[in-house]
Amino acid sequence: MSAGGVGQRVRARREKGAVHRRTWLSGAGVLAVGVVLLVSACGSSASGGSASNSKSASPTGSASAASGSALKIMAFGQFQASTFSYPEGRDAILAAVQYYNAQGGFNGHKLQVTVCNDQGNPNLARQCAQQAVSDGDVAVLGSYSQQGPTILPILQAAHIAYVGATAQSPADTTSSVSFPLEGLNQVVFGGIGYGATITGILIENYGTTTPLAEQSVEAGMAINGGKVVKIENTGSNLSSYAPAISVMESAGAQCVAAIMPPDQIPVIFQEMRQSSDPTIPMINAQDSFSTAALKQLGPVADGMILSSSTYPPSSTKAPVPMVVSEIKKYEPSAAISQFSLQGWAAVELLKDALAKVSGTVTPQALLTALSSLTNASTGGLYPPYTTTHAGPVPNAPRIFLTKVLIFKVGSGGSEIPVSKGFVSVVK
Repeated sequence: MSAGGVGQRVRARREKGAVHRRTWLSGAGVLAVGVVLLVSACGSSASGGSASNSKSASPTGSASAASGSALKIMAFGQFQASTFSYPEGRDAILAAVQYYNAQGGFNGHKLQVTVCNDQGNPNLARQCAQQAVSDGDVAVLGSYSQQGPTILPILQAAHIAYVGATAQSPADTTSSVSFPLEGLNQVVFGGIGYGATITGILIENYGTTTPLAEQSVEAGMAINGGKVVKIENTGSNLSSYAPAISVMESAGAQCVAAIMPPDQIPVIFQEMRQSSDPTIPMINAQDSFSTAALKQLGPVADGMILSSSTYPPSSTKAPVPMVVSEIKKYEPSAAISQFSLQGWAAVELLKDALAKVSGTVTPQALLTALSSLTNASTGGLYPPYTTTHAGPVPNAPRIFLTKVLIFKVGSGGSEIPVSKGFVSVVK
């Protein structure tokens, strides 16, 4: 593979336009989000940017610098694509690694990071996984990607853990090397039934994952005593969603859960406000919106119900302000969203696992450590993470976290806590 291929090393400079690169991070100090229905929301009575847009830091060292050998990892995801992009996970992973490298490293080691952007392309994703193997990476840290089925067989054959991603395919939820922080189909979509009664689902056609998403929604509603009255499976980027909204309202839906790309949400919002029931609430995933995006929506978003498997970036609860501050210190132009906290937490999870490895750190040694975590902290950004037994979601043993927080959007894009802490979306 040439130097201009999937990945390349970058020293202390900023580059534009490259898709993948190798970055040294060291020296001085510097991502299932649940679409869950609020008890009162529906009348219920039940209780992106380019992968190159980030800085690197030269390995200058410090008094507290780690003395062990450098360990290679990969930050992998759909950081930039023609459809939608989530660069926040990349920026957070790089910022967290630089932060902890400067604090003494990871159990005596510093981390060297490759950023690999799959661009939503399975061929590029395959190249990323192959590079992780050939480079000797001890782990791949994930964010948002639809390419789990492509990369996981390659990583599993090499005993390389895939840590912190958003799980949304059967491969993500069953592979023995998969350690997701977010459960999309089983937690996000299944959790839509929490505390709800009558709901309409507006969902884009996501290809092979769409039937699983629809089944998970209906299963989640049934478990919690709710009912989906209509699922409208749309095409991509419709000029108008008004007919679909009308069909759901006519079917008796008292809420609309919009499982759609973020760039379509403002259009859907406007048409809901012009429908026969202009007060009908929207329910959505918190990770669909950056803090700036919520503010840009303005008053139209007031009353929207959001759910997340971690805190909103606007939260004042520790350690969220510190995490956001360090990401901005590392990359002032970084967008901040739930994916930012997910990316940071992925590094925290890796840090917890590396602390359990004695001797030489190999992919297999790290995989063993990750498989024996009990109440790992993830830095306090998620509930405790335990991997010593299968998760509680049927047919998805790698979904270890099944709790979410529920918020309501207030004036100015504020996110007001509604649930009293984390609530479970499975029984």
